[in-house]
Amino acid sequence: MSPLFLPTIQIAAAGNTAGTLQRVSSGVLTLAGGANVTLSQVGNAITISAAAGGVGSVSSATTVSSVATANAVGADAGRYALEGHQHGGVPTISIVGNTAGNTTQGNLSLVLAGGPNITLSCATAAGVITVSVSAAAAGGAGAARSYFQWPEENANSSAIQVSGSSKYLLPFRVPWDLSVSYLRLPVTLSAVGSVAATTTQVNQTVGLTISSTFQLAVYTLGVGANSRSLQSYFTTSNSWVQQATIRAGAVGSNWSSGHTISYPGEGGAATNFTLSAGATSASRTMQSSQLSNFTNLRFLDLPFATSFSAGCYWLAWNSSTSMSTSVSAFMSTLRILGSNIIVSQPAQSINLLGVATNSSNLYHMGLGNWSTNSIGTTTASIALSQLSRRATNPILNFQMIRQA
Repeated sequence: MSPLFLPTIQIAAAGNTAGTLQRVSSGVLTLAGGANVTLSQVGNAITISAAAGGVGSVSSATTVSSVATANAVGADAGRYALEGHQHGGVPTISIVGNTAGNTTQGNLSLVLAGGPNITLSCATAAGVITVSVSAAAAGGAGAARSYFQWPEENANSSAIQVSGSSKYLLPFRVPWDLSVSYLRLPVTLSAVGSVAATTTQVNQTVGLTISSTFQLAVYTLGVGANSRSLQSYFTTSNSWVQQATIRAGAVGSNWSSGHTISYPGEGGAATNFTLSAGATSASRTMQSSQLSNFTNLRFLDLPFATSFSAGCYWLAWNSSTSMSTSVSAFMSTLRILGSNIIVSQPAQSINLLGVATNSSNLYHMGLGNWSTNSIGTTTASIALSQLSRRATNPILNFQMIRQA
């Protein structure tokens, strides 16, 4: 038996919707599948299904990129992200060779750390970071050293004088970076003797003034077309002034005498020494013993503020002296004479095959005398062929020091 009437059902869409919404109260309601949604019907059952997660694209991206971070909790290698939102992950990092500590790591931040004598610096530009790794100069051990001695061993020592228009050059090797403030030379000093002064006039003064200049220079070996010459690296000079004075009083027998010496003291500091005395007698004798603090073995410190990178260098040494006396030259016997302590080597010449004896065949390259026609002259370049061998091929003993 047919029902007297059919029930009326009104259907409307709600929630996350699209298109024009309206109620359907009559006619046929049609369900349509959309993007990534499939409708299927078996009998009176309609099944709505969507694509598996990540299988399709849910964006308007023209390029899809995988989320590739390995071993992340919940990660799905099939997921995709919009352009500008790519996760490449951090791959496994390993270090090999001369290593220490942990050598492998993955999936975490990568940190680069500087170590002893290694400095890391970064610069960024256009979204790219550049890491620069720098190390101390070859042969260096971090900060520059402040002490150096040459030669390291001292045997067969003797003494020589280098003065006038000749310079003595010798090679030396600095094994590390070096910063110094003065050069120390072991020397042997002596005063010639004593004088007995008898003046012929009252109120008369006799005196002696000696000025000595010490010339120091450092050279390096030239390169290329200059590889047979030494090139100037550093030059300096210092002085020593010695004065001795005898004065007679108004009666001709009241004497006063004195010594004044201006010299480089410890560390090369300018220092003064003064000694004076008086007497009433027929004559006045000045003794070399009054200069005992300036005789025998002593260290001569000369200002030498410079720095060196590890490498080979040549030291040039020279001293020159001028002397003046007033009234009489006999005061010159009070002058202080000095010689440098050196290490002697075999005195024989070593010649090239097929070459006659030549004093320029030096025992060590650049070890020998260089002469000029001017006292105290320094030069920007010295040809190795201009050096001549000195007997016993002496090696000058010196130290380079920096102290506060």
